[in-house]
Amino acid sequence: MRTRAADGPGGPSTGSSGEYERSSREFERNAREFVRNSRESERSSREFERNSKEFERRSFERTDSGSQSGSLQQSHDTSFPDGQLSLSRYLGPEVPLQYEDFDVKSKEYRFFRCQDYSWDNDGFELTRRLLPVCAGVLDSLFRATYELTYNQFAGKQSELDTAPFRRAVWHYVQRIKGMLHDDYNYQHVNVFLNKEVKSYIKKITCVPESITKADYKNFNLDLGHDEKVHVALLAVESSKQCELLYGLHAIMKDSSR
Repeated sequence: MRTRAADGPGGPSTGSSGEYERSSREFERNAREFVRNSRESERSSREFERNSKEFERRSFERTDSGSQSGSLQQSHDTSFPDGQLSLSRYLGPEVPLQYEDFDVKSKEYRFFRCQDYSWDNDGFELTRRLLPVCAGVLDSLFRATYELTYNQFAGKQSELDTAPFRRAVWHYVQRIKGMLHDDYNYQHVNVFLNKEVKSYIKKITCVPESITKADYKNFNLDLGHDEKVHVALLAVESSKQCELLYGLHAIMKDSSR
């Protein structure tokens, strides 16, 4: 809905009309740019899908040839019970893959401090340089997931500010991933997230293969399905941002050498 300032009974003034026309032209330019970026994103997605299928085809060929020679199949089972191949076939028999909690007392690594390198101030700009089409999409996805609200909780029809709950989910995920925000009071996590909710969030972001229907059903009996899905989205997108920041920060450090 467009609004016009300084409109008199006879319509907008000349100055307001000129400003309105400039705004309209700017909007049209932005719309055309958005369409171009969308088309580029679609082309990139199709290209990525083609490359993924080609990679998978070649991987199957290598796996088949390896099974004929008896190289990997004898020592490493790569199948799920239903017969589908798992990602373990890419690891080999000697590569363990399991989740480990972030050790706050570790001497090998330390907290990733977000006041030194954050998505808004640093990660987004580097992504825009490396992958211009993806930067805006990722940023919009993070913001839409983080800011989404119906101003209600557990189906209660009231003007309720859910920002503290959403913020607690987002920061709790980044905390267990080793990221620290100096401007957030982590005592709020225990205020807004009970033990069951935190356990469910940790499973989603750290060991998603262990999630069961009972976990989803019981982690909070008051929340509706849409709210439970939103909690899952908050956790997943926060975790995604963590992984991007770790990778982008490593690229930045390497390129500055």
